Amino acid sequence: MIMKKAAIVRIIIASIALVILISILIVGLTGEGFRMFRFKFGGFSNYSYADSDLYNVGDASISTEGINELDINWIEGSVKVITHSGSEISIFESNAGKFNEDEKLRYLVKDGVLYIKYCAPRQLFTFGRLISYVKNLTVYIPEGETVLLRTLTVDTVSADVIINDIYADEIKLNCVSGDIKGDLSGTIEKLTAKTVSGNINIKAASDTVNFTSISGDIIYNGGASDIDCNNVSGNVKVETDICPSRANLKTVSGNIVMSIPENKGFTASYSVVSGDFNTSFATVNSKKQAVYGDGSAEFNLKAVSGNITIKRK
Repeated sequence: MIMKKAAIVRIIIASIALVILISILIVGLTGEGFRMFRFKFGGFSNYSYADSDLYNVGDASISTEGINELDINWIEGSVKVITHSGSEISIFESNAGKFNEDEKLRYLVKDGVLYIKYCAPRQLFTFGRLISYVKNLTVYIPEGETVLLRTLTVDTVSADVIINDIYADEIKLNCVSGDIKGDLSGTIEKLTAKTVSGNINIKAASDTVNFTSISGDIIYNGGASDIDCNNVSGNVKVETDICPSRANLKTVSGNIVMSIPENKGFTASYSVVSGDFNTSFATVNSKKQAVYGDGSAEFNLKAVSGNITIKRK
């Protein structure tokens, strides 16, 4: 009876944490990623941004000189950032010939930042209905380390994001509805990906990784010393080339699987309400804790409804 009561208490606490997590994610997305939206009484919303009169219109090829940041905002369709053999940054949207002047993409280079916007400032929402059109954006970056971006930021409303072979110190990817996929080059200092409804699947070497999803799976493959993955409804799968010094993996409904190579040791503090904890490492187990080797790496693993597994890679 006592154990059942304790489980109920943990579920209630997890539910409260779920509400807080959703609130934080939505506020984060709307507060930072979607600062260009202006909501009005009656259900109307405008898409607006600073210096809109200075933006150029349509597809373009742009010199890389002086550009060290890329900031993309897209509403519906998809965003793809990939490399090419050219010497300039090229931006293209699908079916550009079908759109009028106001519907075409906008771009501006200012203070070392290349800004790309979905269209001219306009009304997009009427009583909860999105007034837009599907457009697929492709941004080509010169291959290799010719262009080393300090920051790459992509914000989307209803669009998938694909990032491949891009060098950047910091990458920030935010979606309301859409999948985030990436196969990144070099070592990134900070990698952040957030989506409300969609999967996150990224392969990259990064100093720090921070992924958040409300509904969808989170998959990370690569080398990172510091990993945070927070999920609500979906699995969390982490496979690393090195043993991270810290990992914080959480899901409310889903499994957590962590695959790491042989290492000098870790301490895994875990919590499961409905599920099991398993590991292929020879750990010394105590209540809600498993210690391997010298116990130096710190893992914090939590699942309300699901299993937690630490595998030897």
